[in-house]
Amino acid sequence: MKTLSDLATALRTATANKGLNALRLHKATGLSYLTVRDCLSGAKDARMTTVLALANQLGLELVLVPREVAVSLEVKPQQAAVQTLVDHATQATKATQP
Repeated sequence: MKTLSDLATALRTATANKGLNALRLHKATGLSYLTVRDCLSGAKDARMTTVLALANQLGLELVLVPREVAVSLEVKPQQAAVQTLVDHATQATKATQP
């Protein structure tokens, strides 16, 4: 996570995975609705205490690690385990082209 946008995306994903929204997080954390909304949107720089309160409510833990370690923790897109029909057709078309 390197940007405010990355942080906001992670918080939004966790919020959705928990079946919550900004209004429910506001009520659960005691933070103002606007603060929660701004933090989830990445619109404003959030205070550390705000991030910690949201992370706590979402069952997340804020951890600082050396960059060398962080690189190995980054989620990399994976190829689908099952090829889609579109992928199959695209590969078949490429294979038959000169």
